[in-house]
Amino acid sequence: MFEFGVLGPLSVHRGGRPVVLSAPMLRRLLAVLLVRAGRPVQLSDLLDALWDGHPPPSARKTAQVYVHRLRRELQGAQSLRHGPLGYSLTVDPTELDLLRFVDLADRGRLARRGGLLEEAGELFRLSLSLWRGTALADVRDVGLLATEATRLEQQRLQVYEEYAEVALELGGHADVVTELEELTRAQPFRERLRGQAMLALYRSGRRADALSLYRDARRLFAEELGIEPGAPLQHLHAAMLRTHGGTLDVVTTSGAAEQAGDASPESSGSADGAGMPGGKSAAGTPGRPASPFAESSATPGNARGLATGTASRVDTGRHGAGRLPVEVTSFIGRQSELKAVARLVRSSRLVTLTGVGGVGKSRVALRVAHDAQSAFPDGVWFVELSALQDPGMVAHSVVRALDLDDRTVKTPAEVLEEFLLPRRALLVLDTCEHLVDACAVLVETLLKSAPGIRVLATSRESLNIAGEEVFVLAPMTVPRPLHPPGSTLESDAIALFVERAQAANQEFTLTPVNRDAVGRLCAMLDGIPLALELAAVRLRSMSVEQILERLDYSFTPLGFGRRTALPRHQTMRATMDWSHHLCSAGERLLWARLSVFSGSFHLDAVESVCCDRELPRAAAADLLSGLVEKSVLQWEEGISGTRMRILDTMRQYGAEQLSRRGEPERLRMRHRDHYLGSVIRFEEGWFGPNQLSWCRLMRLEHDNIRSAIDFCLSRPEEHLAGLDLVGRLWWYWTSCGLYAEGRHYLDRFLSLDQEPGPERIRALWACGHVAMGQGDADAVHRVAMMCRTLAAESGDRVALGFSQHLLGTAAALRGELEEAAVLTAGAVRQVRGTGSGANALAMCLIGRGFVHLLRGELEAAIGVLQEQRSLSDECGEVWTRAWGDSLRSSVDLARGDIGSAVTHARAALTVRYQLSDSLGFAMCVETLAQAALAGGAARRAACLLGAAQRIWRMSSPPQLGSPELRAARALCEQGARALIGDAAYESAYSGGEELSLDEVLAYAYDAVPGPDDPPLQP
Repeated sequence: MFEFGVLGPLSVHRGGRPVVLSAPMLRRLLAVLLVRAGRPVQLSDLLDALWDGHPPPSARKTAQVYVHRLRRELQGAQSLRHGPLGYSLTVDPTELDLLRFVDLADRGRLARRGGLLEEAGELFRLSLSLWRGTALADVRDVGLLATEATRLEQQRLQVYEEYAEVALELGGHADVVTELEELTRAQPFRERLRGQAMLALYRSGRRADALSLYRDARRLFAEELGIEPGAPLQHLHAAMLRTHGGTLDVVTTSGAAEQAGDASPESSGSADGAGMPGGKSAAGTPGRPASPFAESSATPGNARGLATGTASRVDTGRHGAGRLPVEVTSFIGRQSELKAVARLVRSSRLVTLTGVGGVGKSRVALRVAHDAQSAFPDGVWFVELSALQDPGMVAHSVVRALDLDDRTVKTPAEVLEEFLLPRRALLVLDTCEHLVDACAVLVETLLKSAPGIRVLATSRESLNIAGEEVFVLAPMTVPRPLHPPGSTLESDAIALFVERAQAANQEFTLTPVNRDAVGRLCAMLDGIPLALELAAVRLRSMSVEQILERLDYSFTPLGFGRRTALPRHQTMRATMDWSHHLCSAGERLLWARLSVFSGSFHLDAVESVCCDRELPRAAAADLLSGLVEKSVLQWEEGISGTRMRILDTMRQYGAEQLSRRGEPERLRMRHRDHYLGSVIRFEEGWFGPNQLSWCRLMRLEHDNIRSAIDFCLSRPEEHLAGLDLVGRLWWYWTSCGLYAEGRHYLDRFLSLDQEPGPERIRALWACGHVAMGQGDADAVHRVAMMCRTLAAESGDRVALGFSQHLLGTAAALRGELEEAAVLTAGAVRQVRGTGSGANALAMCLIGRGFVHLLRGELEAAIGVLQEQRSLSDECGEVWTRAWGDSLRSSVDLARGDIGSAVTHARAALTVRYQLSDSLGFAMCVETLAQAALAGGAARRAACLLGAAQRIWRMSSPPQLGSPELRAARALCEQGARALIGDAAYESAYSGGEELSLDEVLAYAYDAVPGPDDPPLQP
């Protein structure tokens, strides 16, 4: 019998044992079928869910493969069917927690209507006790599942409100007052909850606190929504002012109350934000054991969860966000450690988990982070540093993990300080030991500047800064002495080993025959989780006794003495040596060579970097499979196919073996050459029909590209190759929003003493384009002048045209339009005369069109932009076309053609969103605001201006410093204020500032109403 769970992370159990679906696509597929259990899911919806709205051409066939795999995982379940309306999964109501939740809640409502209040309260409590956390917490990274998860969270919150109302009717205000008070803080716009909290506080003798909740509502509703609290809250407030005896009774289902005998039956719809973009949701879990964070926040749940491939994007609605990796294997034991670390995180602003390699620091930190989400309204963020080598990139990595704008000229630390200053959030910095000094400096800076921020770090050594609490994570408990009767089942190490062993060999069970051997094996491995997992995978080909025999033999030469007294580091080292010894010669060689990779990598990269006569390409795939089976590597399935990742501890061990072979330098150079080749192919193929795919692929290769750049920086003889590498990445830095990182690397290489050459010329114009995106007109002018000088000396006419383009655009940003006109016209002539290709000409035409727009030469601008669009369309590319569409929308707006302006702006906005190009995104949103004002929708214009400002705020300077762009924004603001007044403008503007990029995109297409729009009609 199966047990499925969606009221929390997706879970599957068969006969009480967990079924691990490690492939993200399988988990998404099952989640979609479960939330619509018994109902058909159209193929289009299924494809959108699996590929987040962007299914590849082969999606239909691939989806059928996943359906087949899911049937196999579910033992060929005939309940997974395909019919004329789509795929459906029929499950027994007792097998799915969602169906049990709905059934119990419905029965509670029936009992309440029948006057059976105590029975109703118990049924509501039981229904809420089924929740294990945020709905679909580990798979809600795509639109359809995110929508379903939000819907479920709203149902959860509604049931909690009904439960609380029954409790109040039964006089149980003391049982719910604390939770209601906390929930009201988490859900400030939900009037029903606020009314219940006021009543519970009043009955508990806390009349002042109850009245304070109403005053807070009046202030908040006026500031955020421009409205007064609804009639039920007003009646309740009035009754509390008249009465001092704590005798108010519940009289409506929306939280209003009056004195008995003086009740008003009025009720109104709640202003709970359900119709607003990003409206929050929460619900309760009475009767369930509290999470470790229940002491600090009684909020029984939240709508703040969710995952993305190997990482999970946590959308917290209007006020926060977060990013946590998905846990693809079950978490065993460690309950006391989890509680202890959770207490430290509540009481200390910096907690560092230390311990030996493989002891489970990252998994414990991740689980604590998941449990902590409700305590941090602005998000819990996981920053993985294991693949990072350059200490100067630590802050950049945190900026990137937080999805912050990467184009400002401020330092990354300054960007983080500004963003985190008003927020309550938790940062998890994972694997700090190799960057401990840089991590310590950044953490100390952030803790001093942002009082609401807390940090949980994992490191083999402490950060050693003031206020740090260090928690040493010990290995898992093992039976001591080795085999007392019954002790095995009480050991966390045993539980972990048994579960991983069953995953490796389904026929394995813990029996009286092997119980003693399993206990001795776990004790010998000292309870280190990674060592246990490495041993468990050997059960595919050995018995426990055989593993013990070989492990005992492999330890003996190391001279460690008694097995039960092995020091932790020596135990892990010995286990790694043993695993290495059990590999074939080819696997050992490949393991060592794979240590040069950072992050994930593809088979072709392995063949290019690691293979030679000693390690033939034909053998690579089989050797990789062998290393996966031995848990040295992990598979990752994504949009670009199957990739692999080597565990950090395994990478370090492999690097030692590579050094012993004397191969590090040669392999690092081959690694650099491979990724330089990838970058060259990217540069050559960028201006074509596959830009979105290129962008996704480059993001997957980002860690390895960084590693290649770091290698070039570390050796003077490689500086020229590094300059070539970072210069060729200029499309990536600018089109995918990585301005600050690109500027960091370009500035470093350009500062080195190098001879003039084509690599330096390219890097100079790349730096100019990156600086332009940052609005740094002075830097653009400086590097463009150097580029022009070198280009003229070398006769590089394309570079000469690019330098003039940069100089002209910089002049335009400074407001020097006459000079800008001359320079951009010259740039177009220069590049056109070289016949160098459409990409260079398209870029220069954009600059020329921009200057025409600023000068009010609208017809000339249209002519230039039409040519630019033709070039883009002929090549099938979208990025420069989006720039052209953005400029064309401004031109159309100036000509009074509002419809065309909106059409072009929306087209550009979609591409900007897909590429994470926040600069272009903000410019499009401001154009849409101006179009809304021109159409008389002043509130909409104010909301969009607020949304754009949220993006511009992280920039230096806003509107790229252009006087004309700033003037256009100011005119839009003045017009909107004149139409609706300052109060309504500020309310709509503030609402827009709270919208996420997803919500802005939906609002731009009228998919959702804005903060001051009426709800959309179905």
